[in-house]
Amino acid sequence: MAKRRKSKQRRQPPVRAVLLTACDSASRDPGTGKVTLYGLFDIIWAKEFPTTFRPFVLFAQLAGHGKYPIAVELRTPNGRVEKLAEIEVECKPRAFAVIEATLAGLNFKRPGDYQLAVTCRRRDLHEPKTIQVRQAPPKK
Repeated sequence: MAKRRKSKQRRQPPVRAVLLTACDSASRDPGTGKVTLYGLFDIIWAKEFPTTFRPFVLFAQLAGHGKYPIAVELRTPNGRVEKLAEIEVECKPRAFAVIEATLAGLNFKRPGDYQLAVTCRRRDLHEPKTIQVRQAPPKK
């Protein structure tokens, strides 16, 4: 009787984010490939609600090996999840894959703590980036 061979299918190693932040803008040096982040922030001051915030960048560095389906999500204070982007990212050994997502036209209906998350197959790759959206104090 012939023995069946076990499939030697390799499992893809998990992807993880080693950095996740929000900033005003990012630029890449064409000579070195280094990325410079400008205006890192975690609070948005709004004069009134609802408010639409100016475009900004969600920046992440990912480590893994292979291609991964990645989603960028906005989680509201009341628990609603809004998918902002879906992309496929390829990670190579000993190198970081970069996500530099320009987010424009995000509408915040009320003050509160909003979270930006980067996920793969519905699993957070890093602790979500919390953005505090607050009512701006009146000007004197």
